[in-house]
Amino acid sequence: MERKMPVTSKSIKIGLMIFVVSFFVIAFIAKNVIQHFPNSADEYAYVFQAKNFAQGKVYSDIHPKSVANEHLQPYFYLVHIGENEGRYYGRFPPGYSLLLAPAALIEEHFAIKLYWTVNALFGAATVLLLFYFCRRYFSSKVGWIAVLLTLLNPWFLLTSGSFFSHTVNAFFIGLALFLFFNSVQQKGSKQGNKLLFYSGLAFGFALITRYLDPLPFLLPLLVYYLYQLNQQQRFNLQTLVREIALFCAGAFCFLLPLLAYNQHLTGDVLTTAYQFYNPHDSGTRFIFQVHTEHGDSFDFSKIWEVGYLQRTVPNVALLFNWFVWAWALLLLPLCLFKGKDAKVNRHRSLIIALLASIPAVIIIYLLYGGPPANQYGPRYFYAFYVPIALLSALSLSLLHAKNRYAKGLFYAFTLIFSTLSLKQLVQASDYFQEQIFERTNLFRTIDDAQLDNAVVFLTSHSGTMHPVDLTRNALDFSNEVLIAQSLNGNYQALMKHYPDRAFYEYFYRPNREFGVLQRIYLDEQDQVITGLLNINLQAYRMKQTGLLTTYFDGLDFKKTILKRIESGINVDWGYQSPDGITQSDNFSVQWQGLIHLAENGEYEFVLESDDGARLYIDDRILIDNWGFHGVERKHNKRHFKAGYHRIEVDYMEAMGGATIRLFYKTPQGKLQNIPSTSLHPKKLKDEE
Repeated sequence: MERKMPVTSKSIKIGLMIFVVSFFVIAFIAKNVIQHFPNSADEYAYVFQAKNFAQGKVYSDIHPKSVANEHLQPYFYLVHIGENEGRYYGRFPPGYSLLLAPAALIEEHFAIKLYWTVNALFGAATVLLLFYFCRRYFSSKVGWIAVLLTLLNPWFLLTSGSFFSHTVNAFFIGLALFLFFNSVQQKGSKQGNKLLFYSGLAFGFALITRYLDPLPFLLPLLVYYLYQLNQQQRFNLQTLVREIALFCAGAFCFLLPLLAYNQHLTGDVLTTAYQFYNPHDSGTRFIFQVHTEHGDSFDFSKIWEVGYLQRTVPNVALLFNWFVWAWALLLLPLCLFKGKDAKVNRHRSLIIALLASIPAVIIIYLLYGGPPANQYGPRYFYAFYVPIALLSALSLSLLHAKNRYAKGLFYAFTLIFSTLSLKQLVQASDYFQEQIFERTNLFRTIDDAQLDNAVVFLTSHSGTMHPVDLTRNALDFSNEVLIAQSLNGNYQALMKHYPDRAFYEYFYRPNREFGVLQRIYLDEQDQVITGLLNINLQAYRMKQTGLLTTYFDGLDFKKTILKRIESGINVDWGYQSPDGITQSDNFSVQWQGLIHLAENGEYEFVLESDDGARLYIDDRILIDNWGFHGVERKHNKRHFKAGYHRIEVDYMEAMGGATIRLFYKTPQGKLQNIPSTSLHPKKLKDEE
C-alpha cells in the first residue's frame, strides 16, 4: 500500500489559504462581472425552486384565476418554470436548489441575497480538492500548477461566479473520483469500504444535481476497478458484489429521496420534473429517440447526423479556447509511456481512467444532442473539470522534471498559457459585464422609478434577455412590482384583477440608458389607453407655459449647470454660449414637460440640430439624430389622441456651431413652431 502524505498543521494552513484566496477571486468575479444576477432563465429556475424548498414545499400554486374565471398564469410565464396541473416549480434536478435553499431563507428573513455564495464556496472547494488530489497521487508541485491554471481560467471563474449547477456538480464528481481511487488503493480494508461508501454518496448527489453528467464516468471507473482488483489478486464474485453494493448504497442515499421527490411533484417516482414540464421536449431524450403518436421509436442513423456533430465539434474547439491549458494534454502520452517518473508509472491506470472520462462526457453529449454552449464556455463539458485540470497540470509538471531544455519549455508554456488565459478572462469579463448590465435594464429601471404597488408589462426585451426570461416574481405574487408578459397588448384581465395597482409598459433603451416605463389605464369601456395622461383638466390647469430646461456640463447629462423654464425649442447659438452658461462647446441640454395636442390625428414632428438630438413623445423615441454632425433636419409622423402627452428633447453640442429647433405639423395645419401655450413644464412625478 502506498504511504499517504501526513496531514500536518502546515498542510492545513496551506489548504485554508488556497480555499480563502479561491473564494475571494470567485467572489470578485461574481460581484463585478456576473453582478450577482441569474443571467439566464436556467439559472433563475434553480433559485425559484430553492425558494419553494425554503418554504418547505416541492411546488407552489400558480396565480389564481380572475373573478370571471380567466386564467391569469399566462401573464407570468417564465421559461423553465413548470405550471402544469396548477403546480409552480423549477423543472431541473433538485440537488443544486437544495443547496441554495438556505440562501432563500436568508433572503426571506433578512432581505439579503447570498445565492452567489453557494457556487463561490463550491468553486473554492474544487480548487482545494484539486490541490489535494494532485498532492495525494503525484506531488505538491502538480497541485500548485493545478491551482494556478484554475485561478487564471475564465471557464472556471465565470462558471463559478454564475448561478449554474455545473460548479456544484463538478465538485461532487471530482470528490467521488478522489474517494473512489483512494478506496481502491485501500485494498478492501475497513477504511477502504468507508471511502467507497462516501464515494457513492458524492456520486449520488452529483446525480440529483445533473442527471446525465456523472454517468459517463461509470465505465472508466469500472474498468479501472476491475483492473486493480486483478492486480491486487482480489478478483472474485463476492468482492465484486460487496464493494459495488457499498458504492450503490451510498448513491441511493440521495437517489431514494429523489424518487420520493418525483412522486410528490409529478405523481410518478420515475417521472422527473424535467419530463413533467414537457414530456415531448427534445432536450429530454437522446438524438436517436424519435417521438411518434404510437410512442418512442429509435432511429440509430440519427447518431451520425451532421447537425449534432456541428454542435459537438464547436464545443470541443471552445474547450481548447476557454481552457488553453488543455493543450498540455498533447504531452501526456509521451510522459505516460516514455517518462521515468515513479508515481506516474505507479498510477498509470488512474491517469488513463481520468483521461478516458473526458471523451466519455463528450460522446454522451454528442448522443444526447446537447446544444452549443451559450455562456461561459462549453458548460456541458464542465463535469470533467477536475480530471482535465489535474491531467493538464500533470503534463506540464512532467516537463519541469526533465532536463534543462524541457524545463525551458515548461516555463515557456506556462507563460504562454497564463497570458492567453488572462487575455481571454479580460475579454470574456468585459463582454459578460456589459451583457448583464443591459439585461438588468428592466430591474434597474423599476428600482430607479421607485414604483410601488404596480404591474409592469414587458413590451420588449431587456438587453438580449427575452421577456420569457424576465417575469421573476414572488412565489405568491405578492411583490410590490409584479412583472408580467404583455400577451400582445391584452392587458385587461390582469388590470381588472388588480384594480388598486398602477400599470406600466416597459420599453428597453440601449447604450446604458434606463428603460422607459409608460403609464397605461383602462377607460370606462375597458379599453387600454396608452401614451395619454389620465388627467383631470381642472386639477391640471397649467399656470406656466414652456418646458423645464436643464443645461449640463459635458455630453452625458450628469453635471447640472442651470435649470429654468424656456418658452420653446428654437435657438441658434452659432459659436456663442447660451445665456447663463460660460461654455460654447461641450455642453448638453434637456427639455422636459407636456405638450397639448388639440385634436386626434397624424402629427409630423421635425427636429433640426447641430450636433445630436433626440425627441421622445410619451417616453417613446420619435426622432433619433444623435451623433456629431452639422445642421441636419429629421422628421417622423405618428398618430396621437387629443390631450396631454409627455415630451422630452435631448441635445448635445460637442464643438463648432450650435443649433436646435423643433417644429410640428398638425393634422389639419402646416409646419410651424410649437406654440409656447401648448407646452407646459410639468414634472413626471406630478403627472398622476
